[in-house]
Amino acid sequence: STDNREIIPGDLFLALPGEKVDGHQFIDSAARAGALAVLGTHQVTTDFPIQQCIVDSVVRIMGELALQWRRSFSIPVIGITGSNGKTTTKELLKHYLADQGLVHATEGNFNTSIGLPLITLLTLENKYSVSILEMGANQPGDIEYLTKIAEPTHGIVTNIAPAHLEGFGSVEGVLAEKSRLLTASGLDVAFLNISDPNCAQVKPSARTIRFGFDPSADFHARHETESNDHTAIIINDHSIKVPEPNPALKKNVLAATAMAVTLGVEWSAIQRLTPRFSPVSGRCQVRKMNGYTIIDDTYNANVESTQTALGFLAEFSGRGRKIFVFGDMFEMGPATEEVHAQVGRACLDTSLDAVFTTGKYSEIVTRIASARYPSFHFKTKERLAEQLQRFCQPGDVLLIKGSRGMAMETIIRDLESK
Repeated sequence: STDNREIIPGDLFLALPGEKVDGHQFIDSAARAGALAVLGTHQVTTDFPIQQCIVDSVVRIMGELALQWRRSFSIPVIGITGSNGKTTTKELLKHYLADQGLVHATEGNFNTSIGLPLITLLTLENKYSVSILEMGANQPGDIEYLTKIAEPTHGIVTNIAPAHLEGFGSVEGVLAEKSRLLTASGLDVAFLNISDPNCAQVKPSARTIRFGFDPSADFHARHETESNDHTAIIINDHSIKVPEPNPALKKNVLAATAMAVTLGVEWSAIQRLTPRFSPVSGRCQVRKMNGYTIIDDTYNANVESTQTALGFLAEFSGRGRKIFVFGDMFEMGPATEEVHAQVGRACLDTSLDAVFTTGKYSEIVTRIASARYPSFHFKTKERLAEQLQRFCQPGDVLLIKGSRGMAMETIIRDLESK
């Protein structure tokens, strides 16, 4: 454990240096709670006896331990990365493969250089028939490191978009990093999204299975007739009902289906299981509330995911007004103002009835959108929620979106409580 408050007798305590606190400060507390040993970078005087293993880097040793543990299993290990759709694609694939046996998969946000080895890889057990690992990255080297300690047999990049530009500098930087999963040594199968122009540039080092909304793909898809209550996607002439009329979800279904069928899941199982899938909270999840419809896409935001969500809002049928509620996009570096301007221009290209924003940079969105729609910017989310409550009418459809750090779900909770 890295948290002295979660120690149970017999644990190994990892004294990680953090941004605000140093884990070495809590070695005594961990020993008192029953930790048998500590992994740290320097010796600490304690009141309770505890074996102290001194190393040059706790994170590096964690990675090496995780790699050795992973090598004790000869099961398919699927690595999933991308700018958007990682978690939903992972959950869909887990949903499909669970029909065949116990599935090991990343839980929550444990997809980093610390979370993946400690919380994910080291929880592998013999009872699992497959492991699905979500791999996050916000700086160069992240994916390369994660692939080295996870040694995936299968890899997929869902898409490449302007995200974490503060760390990568450009979309080209994102592409260079994410594509390392598909070019990793030891990879058996690479799943290539040929509908994404950035992904299509990658030259995988492994056997390649191509998927996309393109007739030439190995797993090719097209849209079927849909409404707010029913939607389907046709993949290789198999009609698959999707639980929500969400264009992003259909892309995730295509990606997960390509992997699942390749791993032996029958098409009939895909058709049976997909309508039963519960979309991940905060990712274009449709909710009814106080007489209007909420499209909850509050988990995170970048330009591409926002444009997709706006398309979803625009296609929503009904007589109610369409209202876009937006918070800042983080980690965009020097491109911050431009990407917010792109969202503003996307609003102009979408049939909306009003735009509400909050945050430091989303005022750019309001300013651009105001050329066509009633647009309002607020310094606080509380003030926005208050005015939104007064503005909304029965039948309205609200798309609420923003970066994780904006916690835009609090606006939904405010609306729900009124």
